[in-house]
Amino acid sequence: MGADWRARPVPALAADAGELAEAQAPAAGACAKGAALAAELSRARLENAALAAELAEARAELRARAADAAREAGELRARADALARENAELRARIEARSAALAATEARLRLAFDAAGMGSWDWDLATGRAEWDDALRRLFGLPPDTPPGDIGRFNALIHPEDRTARDAAIRIAVMETGEYRAEFRIRRADTGEERWLAARGRAVTGPDGRVERLVGVDFDITDRRAAEAALAENEARLRLAQEAAGAGAWEVDLRTGRMRLSGESRRLHGLPADHPEVFDEAEWAERIHPEDRAPARAAVARALAARGLYDFTYRVPLPDGSVRWIQGLGRAVYDGDGRATRMLGLSIDVTSSKRAEAALAASEAEFRAAFEGSGLPMVQSDYATGRYVRVNAAFCRLAGRPAADLIGRHYSEFTHPDDLAAQRAAIRRVTRGEAASYETVKRMLLPDGGMRWVRVSSSPVRDPAGRPIRTVAVFQDITEAKAATEALRVSEERLRLAQNAGGIGAWEVDHATGRRHWSESTYRLWGIETDSPVTLDLMLSVIHPEDRDRFRAKVAEAATRRGPLPEAEFRIVRPSDGAVRWLYSTGEAMTDEDGRPVRHLGIMRDITAQKEAEAALAESEERFRTLFEAVPVGVAVIDPETLGFVAVNDRACALLGYTREELARLRLPDIEAAMSEAEIRTEALAHAARTRLREFETRHRTKSGAIRDVLVRTADVQLGGRTLRYSAWVDITGRKLAEARQALLAKELDHRAKNALAVVQAALRLTPKDDPEAYARAVEGRVAALARAHTMLAAGRWEGAELRALIEAELAAFLPSAEAGPDRGDRPMPRVEVDGAEVTLAPSAAQALSMALHELATNAVKYGALSVPAGRVAVRWHLDHAAGMLRLRWAESGGPPVAAPPRRRGFGSRVIEGTVRDQLGGRIERLWDAGGLACEMSVPIGRALARTERDRHPGDAP
Repeated sequence: MGADWRARPVPALAADAGELAEAQAPAAGACAKGAALAAELSRARLENAALAAELAEARAELRARAADAAREAGELRARADALARENAELRARIEARSAALAATEARLRLAFDAAGMGSWDWDLATGRAEWDDALRRLFGLPPDTPPGDIGRFNALIHPEDRTARDAAIRIAVMETGEYRAEFRIRRADTGEERWLAARGRAVTGPDGRVERLVGVDFDITDRRAAEAALAENEARLRLAQEAAGAGAWEVDLRTGRMRLSGESRRLHGLPADHPEVFDEAEWAERIHPEDRAPARAAVARALAARGLYDFTYRVPLPDGSVRWIQGLGRAVYDGDGRATRMLGLSIDVTSSKRAEAALAASEAEFRAAFEGSGLPMVQSDYATGRYVRVNAAFCRLAGRPAADLIGRHYSEFTHPDDLAAQRAAIRRVTRGEAASYETVKRMLLPDGGMRWVRVSSSPVRDPAGRPIRTVAVFQDITEAKAATEALRVSEERLRLAQNAGGIGAWEVDHATGRRHWSESTYRLWGIETDSPVTLDLMLSVIHPEDRDRFRAKVAEAATRRGPLPEAEFRIVRPSDGAVRWLYSTGEAMTDEDGRPVRHLGIMRDITAQKEAEAALAESEERFRTLFEAVPVGVAVIDPETLGFVAVNDRACALLGYTREELARLRLPDIEAAMSEAEIRTEALAHAARTRLREFETRHRTKSGAIRDVLVRTADVQLGGRTLRYSAWVDITGRKLAEARQALLAKELDHRAKNALAVVQAALRLTPKDDPEAYARAVEGRVAALARAHTMLAAGRWEGAELRALIEAELAAFLPSAEAGPDRGDRPMPRVEVDGAEVTLAPSAAQALSMALHELATNAVKYGALSVPAGRVAVRWHLDHAAGMLRLRWAESGGPPVAAPPRRRGFGSRVIEGTVRDQLGGRIERLWDAGGLACEMSVPIGRALARTERDRHPGDAP
């Protein structure tokens, strides 16, 4: 015992008293000492009673503090509700303001000065800059500040923002051509700090180098303040949720001990029976190694700044997946201002992270598909008809940069005569009479020229079904239009020239009044080639006795449609003074409205016919010369025997026979389209109607080849004998060109309608209850279709390789390290693609690309590609015995598959619709525990391209 007995517990003191009692027998003198010890024991009990009273008072005080804490929690909850309402109101104001900004976007050009925008033009070579008064006002410079060195403005930019601003300029000049930056300035007049946004474009010289930057600056201080206010309110809301106790945590900064609620322990992958309190070091072990040091640094910064701790980190889970957690918290300080504890909230943001990544990928894919498409494409605001997005191909077609197109109305670039038809088509879509429209119009170019384009447009609707935008695809058909028109004119001239044996063609353009003569016509008239042809010139050459009759024929022809009146007249040829008889005939060509636009005709010299009775021998010689000189095959045939009486060199060359050989043959020997009976019947039928007849038939050459021939024939009475004169023109080349032209037009029409039908189906069938999900789904499906379209276009729409199609579709869903543009021929480690070389038909390529897109989307969201260890294997082969292309999609290493889904999703309907309905195939899904397996079977006759089917003729239907 000693002076420290108070430190000992009461039971120990009692034991000491017992020892003293036992010592009374051997030492009576110790009694006094025992009495003293008993007195001390009594005092100790009194002191313990006092301590117990103090403990009771402390407990009462703790209960009072707990009640205060409960009241504070209630107040915090009330504040949380108020902050939530305030945040919702702020969001509503921001959304309203965003809507107002979007509504005024179309009027941006007219409101340029009112919006406070200042423009500038910077010459990079000289460093000299031009700016307007609005820019001077933005920077607080005097109105009389002269143009010159841009350094005057650069000096006013906040030092912390100059590096980023300079980097944006370098990117615009060296890479993208577009300049975008946001920075702070200190106004020169007041010193006030303001936020400005800059937008500009690089202007290149003839050598392709950037010479200038041109752009605008505008004040965004209010927008920045709104964004900061929104961020602050969101932080307050998160702290208010902390007070509600969801995923709460607490750290004792003095001991390093940590307390996690049950929800917070679950978020960190801890078992349910894990202790609630443990060392902070164990919590750090749960964090991804790369995030530990940054997490501790974030805590240190929050403590140093006495501010909010806000850090998002990864937590690897036992099943191999990774969870993203956002940690929010604030420190609690004691009376001396020292941080003693930190209270906070853990929030699972994995879905948000994945959605952000998926949205970014989807937006990037759509942007890449839209911008990289070889087809000119635009997006327009449905209400205003103004362009909101254009791709590079459309800029090239329009001959304008994107900045000159965005915000402008489509009518500004449309020929006025074509506007009514396009507006009528738009009204049909608006009234619901058509899901989309297609029109052909002329596009006006900046140089005054124009291009013919075919426009295919479909509306994009909001969840309520209202059209909000349109997506239009343009096809340049200028060359096709010109070729068609040139072919038509050429055929018209050729046909009329053939009618006259190729002697003297002429043309009159009603719009210009210009007359055009062929060389032979100039020779007929005895006029110098290329002399301007006028009616007065012609009348001056025509014999005076025939001028009035010729004028009457011209007047009669002016109002005629179809065949023109024939005319015979004499001319006094200026070249030699000879009097010649000419025969003229022609036809009036009309436009789509039936109005005559020009006359085409031929002239031939009929002097010999007119002088036949007086100079028969001379006429025969001239006829023989003409017979051999005409640029077409001519044959004289006996109508009774159908034998050849005479042929010219052109006819021999056409058939490959000599004159002697043809003299031993008959017309049925070379006729490939009609029998002898049909030849005679056709001749009798036409003889009853007209002396001169024209038709198309087919002749067989000496080598056995078949040639298409235009025949113009007439029966002539000579010396009491009937002879049939036939002119043959080889039109084989023209027939082939017409067939190719028709096939091309049909194929272009078919492909455009197919592409629009698929886009319309994706737009119509995609669920619209979630606008963001709707946009992602539609963009993903359009991107899949665009990838298939690009591959088919590269193969001239003859087909697409199945392997390349699969790799392209899966590459869009893999990280850039696996599927980036510089991947080359390296394999994708998470994907196995194996099968024979197969070329798909265009319709099968488009359908399978949609099916593969849906499978890949499901794998990224829920299947093998949603985790790093997941794998996808795609294999296919041709089952010739069954006549089927069999393709198997198998996933492994992904989240376990407990059972098939209870309901059939939209992706499943898309796959079934494309494989079963479009291609007539079958599909089977196997929900194995290790992952989804999907087996597709498509008839080879519908799956393979035509060239591929030729290699497997037994497989085609």
